[in-house]
Amino acid sequence: MAKRKTFNNHKRQRIFNKTHGHCGYCGCKITPDNFQVDHITPLAKGGSNYEFNLIASCSLCNKYKGALSVVEFKKRILEQVEVIRKSNGKFRLLEHMGIVWVREDGISFFFERQKC
Repeated sequence: MAKRKTFNNHKRQRIFNKTHGHCGYCGCKITPDNFQVDHITPLAKGGSNYEFNLIASCSLCNKYKGALSVVEFKKRILEQVEVIRKSNGKFRLLEHMGIVWVREDGISFFFERQKC
């Protein structure tokens, strides 16, 4: 397994530029000062420190993804929707009223839609 490492400013900037100042997962705006470098395929699952495996991430997405693969991360997010739906009448009401909705076509992350 590769070791986690610190990336120099030049490499961090290239990783940041891949997603044009957006989190590679949720797409929220990030800045060069507040993003985290995430391993798309986690080191714990055989990922590498090569740039093709690195993506800029907001702290919330990076923390929640942890050592999950992209497929596992999507599955965990969708599982949370069901947990909330079953346990929260307010969510069900908002869904019923059309104020919130869950995409039926699944999840695609920002980096997948942008071909980063």
